Amino acid sequence: MKPFILPLFACSVLFAVSVRGDAWVTGSPDRADPVSYAVGDEVSWTFRTEKIPPSAAGRALGWRWTVAGDGPAATGTAPFVPGQPLVVTHSFAAPGFLRASASLVDAESGKAIRSHGAVVAGASGAGAAIAALPPPEEPEDFDAFWRDAKAEALDPTLPAGSLAPAPDRAAASVPGFRLTTFVASLGPGRAPATGWVSWPVRASQGSLPLVVRFDDYGMGPQTFPGDFDRDAVFVLVHPHGFLPGKDQRTYIDAFNAISDGGHGGAYGFRDAENARPETCYFRGMVQRALASVRFAKTLPMWDGERITLAGRGQGAFLAVACAALMDGGPAFLRLSVPWLCGLGLDTSWQPKFQPALRYFDTVNFARRVRVPSQIEADLLDTAHSPAGAARLYNALGGPKRLVFRQGEGTEPVATLEANSAD
Repeated sequence: MKPFILPLFACSVLFAVSVRGDAWVTGSPDRADPVSYAVGDEVSWTFRTEKIPPSAAGRALGWRWTVAGDGPAATGTAPFVPGQPLVVTHSFAAPGFLRASASLVDAESGKAIRSHGAVVAGASGAGAAIAALPPPEEPEDFDAFWRDAKAEALDPTLPAGSLAPAPDRAAASVPGFRLTTFVASLGPGRAPATGWVSWPVRASQGSLPLVVRFDDYGMGPQTFPGDFDRDAVFVLVHPHGFLPGKDQRTYIDAFNAISDGGHGGAYGFRDAENARPETCYFRGMVQRALASVRFAKTLPMWDGERITLAGRGQGAFLAVACAALMDGGPAFLRLSVPWLCGLGLDTSWQPKFQPALRYFDTVNFARRVRVPSQIEADLLDTAHSPAGAARLYNALGGPKRLVFRQGEGTEPVATLEANSAD
């Protein structure tokens, strides 16, 4: 699902190559493997522009550049010389990641040059000594807290859940598949676990793997995604407990109800809620995720063995939490730009740090996971930092793979692999 209600600053992608109609800027570090630097190493980024937009014709141009991330930031300007690149250098003062960006500006006014309404700019990232990134602290009663929360969510006196027909328009959009919605109660007065379920109509009972995917941050009209897993029983879990098929006003009112008072109008960002783990919004979200997995395991088309938990951003947080807490564990974790990793340890977009949030740190859940996993990370992402993805990778057990990209959707630029038995 692509959320239609999302704070502007939660947008996660700054492109490594910003293509803007007839002008663009490319940037790259001085090593083919951009995460192979050591603390103290200097990294040099080279930025080039391939075309100058017509709006800049006849004007004196310049560069404006910045370096930010895990360490001291730097900014500067430089003259633009046609045919010559801009080189930006910076050193790694500590383990972590740096992100350099450069944009074309008017040399006199300093205003950004635009092409088709967008700034002509590019960015590139690099990392150093990422195995040495410090992990987050863990509460002493982490296991006890989640044992009680899990027991509450999976109360055996509550029904596991039920299927309901999907709206006709949604069902017609995926010919060849059975499409339904589901609801699993967490008890009176609590938002239920909800979402979508699909499987191929020709599949026989007990023949398919199970893929449970958790939705990303935001709230939208609950449309069924086009990129669902087609050779599986596919379950898409909605984090807030609302059913598809409602009018847009319903979702807007619901979003406002859970986010009012949060920093920037964001749910999960209320300081008062986050002062205690029992009142944090993410507690109920994890409980709904656990109830969804319990229900998914009752679906008759599942083969009873193969389970993949998947998610992007917030969904990756929920996938790892469920992998740590569910009985039996999944067979595989498929994660993209994970969120809430290393809370309080970097500058990515996250709630204001309070000690109670450590109960919801994705890395603390990961310490309890020992299954094969793959993580996709974006060196340019300021909402889901690559440092968080690296901390998650360091904490996970079992065979694991971490793939870095210079902008989400671009080709991989580095891959780490390991098999952590302990």
